[in-house]
Amino acid sequence: MNERVFRCLALSIFIFASLAVVTGPAAAQEGPRVSPRAMEELRAVAPQAASCRLCATAFDKCSTACFALAEKGGMGACLTACDNAAVKCSCDQTVSLRSEDLVDFQWPSLTKSTCHGNVSCQPYYPSCASWTTYSPCDSPYCGTGIHCGECTYDPDIGREFCGPGPAWKEPQERFRVCFDAYGNSCTEWQKIIVSTCDCY
Repeated sequence: MNERVFRCLALSIFIFASLAVVTGPAAAQEGPRVSPRAMEELRAVAPQAASCRLCATAFDKCSTACFALAEKGGMGACLTACDNAAVKCSCDQTVSLRSEDLVDFQWPSLTKSTCHGNVSCQPYYPSCASWTTYSPCDSPYCGTGIHCGECTYDPDIGREFCGPGPAWKEPQERFRVCFDAYGNSCTEWQKIIVSTCDCY
């Protein structure tokens, strides 16, 4: 990863993390108005985050910060880093119980290299521990990133626009353990694809 891409990734993570710390879950549905353009792009890359005001605001600010890189290059990589952060953004309530503490890591279903896909236990198991962090699953591959191509100035929107281009795609997933009223457990899974501009 070159220094420019690292700075873009660090910028996006900083913006998302800062907003999460300052506002917290209680203010997740409050905050400044998000631009329609940002909401449209957020729905395209991270539909689950579009309903969360905190995620939407962070995505808007992250994308806006990337536009400052238009003359220096690297805007496409920066926007891709914002997309990756948005995919992982969530308004889930903070809970103290960790799903990692509830499972035996020798359990075969948790050690497979194949992704589980998106699995929900709702509405039958409403009491859930926290989500784990995302971990790689399946094999990475070369695909297309929506901001990884050539960047050109678009007079209609008054800023640089980066088209699609080659991107390295890495499938990742996370899980959480949920319970019903009788103490029976069910494991939920969420899968995402993290993109990095250029293929290796």
